[in-house]
Order: sequence, then structure tokens, then C-alpha cells
Amino acid sequence: MENSFKKITNSKFVIIWVSLISIGIFIGSIFIANPISNILINDYGIDFNTKQSIFKITILIISVISMLILNKGNLKEFGFKKPKPISYFKLTWLTAVVVIPSIIISAVLFLGVMDTLFPQKGLNKIIPEKNFLTTIVTIWFLSSFSETILTRGLFQSMLKNLKQIKFMRLSLPVILTGIFFGLLHTSLFFAGKSIWFTAFIVSFTTSTGVLAAYYREKSDSIIPAFLVHLLANIIGAIPLILKMLR
Repeated sequence: MENSFKKITNSKFVIIWVSLISIGIFIGSIFIANPISNILINDYGIDFNTKQSIFKITILIISVISMLILNKGNLKEFGFKKPKPISYFKLTWLTAVVVIPSIIISAVLFLGVMDTLFPQKGLNKIIPEKNFLTTIVTIWFLSSFSETILTRGLFQSMLKNLKQIKFMRLSLPVILTGIFFGLLHTSLFFAGKSIWFTAFIVSFTTSTGVLAAYYREKSDSIIPAFLVHLLANIIGAIPLILKMLR
């Protein structure tokens, strides 16, 4: 354990540098996408999902450009390659086993207990029900892909030299990538969501992020990580689907 902490101390600069690059891409995407969205809102009255699509595409483009610059045009080191053999059946049920309890526990804790004891202003939903079909494209696919590229592609790949440092059989890059992915969702609070709804999303997306990062490391590819992310988004939307079918 002492050796692990020594390695972490010596690697603080790497962690901070990688975090700053990734956060910079995320925030930079907001500053680029928002003016474009505002123009389109004024001219064409675009909806929530279209605005999100512009943001996600911006993240995707900037992330890929950054990778190309950092690695001289080679994307393979960032997981753009055929995955090593893994069990996709296990990936599917393990995602369900991790995501479903995580959603339930997080919902009970933050949307149930905390929101009852300490009510906060703000919205407690993220998906406009009337636009559910476009949400399938925006949230399930485009969001899953762009966030996978940024977190499991760029962020985690740049930390790969730290994977020998492990805690509870999980490597440091896997843990940090999961936390980073969860914390990205704090942006929901600044978009008008309630603090407890934001905490709910951050909590279960962190769990999802750790699992996706685990499969990124295990397979040496972003493809299984994308599938975990996609499945988690689908599972998370099931209550809304059931509500719409009533």
C-alpha cells in the first residue's frame, strides 16, 4: 500500500494534467456549442434534443482532434481498435447488475430521503417525454458515443501508465475514469436541475463509469465500454418507457 501511495504522489502531475485537458474539452465544447444552439433556437426553434446533439457532436469532434494532435494522428492508442475477446453476455448481465441497484439506491437516497428532508428548487427530470423518439438517438447513441470517446478514449488512455496501481482489484485509471465520468454530470445542476437530482445522476453514472472503464481496460478497446454506456442509458430510460406505454 505504501508503494501505491508513493506512485500516486509521483503521478499527481499526470492526473492533474489529464484532468485539465479533459475538463477543458468539456467546458470548451459548452462555449462552442451554446452560441450555435442559441442562433438555431432563434432562427428555427430547435428543441432540447437538438441542442444536446450539437453539444455532444462538439465534444466528439474536439476529443478526436485532441487525440490526433496528442498521438500524431494515431487513434489506436485511444482504444479505436478491435477489442480483445470478452464475454458480451457477461457484459450485458453485469451492466444490469451494477446499474439497476445503483439507480434504485441513488434514487431512494437523493430523490427520496434527501429531497424530502431538504427540498431544493430545480427540475427533477432530464428527458422531455414528448421527444422520446429523438431522445433514443440523442441520449442513447450520440451521448453514449461522444462521452465514451472523451472519458474512456481520451481521459483513461492518457492514464494507462498508472494501471499497475490497484485498489480492490480495480486499477487507478478505471477508478478515476469512473469518478470523472460521474462528475461531468454536475453540469446538470448549472442547467437548472435540482441539486438532489444532480446528485442522483452523478451517483449512478459514477458506478456505470467504473464498469465501462473496467471493460475499456480489459478489452483494450472503447467498443465494449460504449456498449456498457449504451445499455446503462437504456436501462435508465425503462421507467420512462413504461410510463409512456400506460
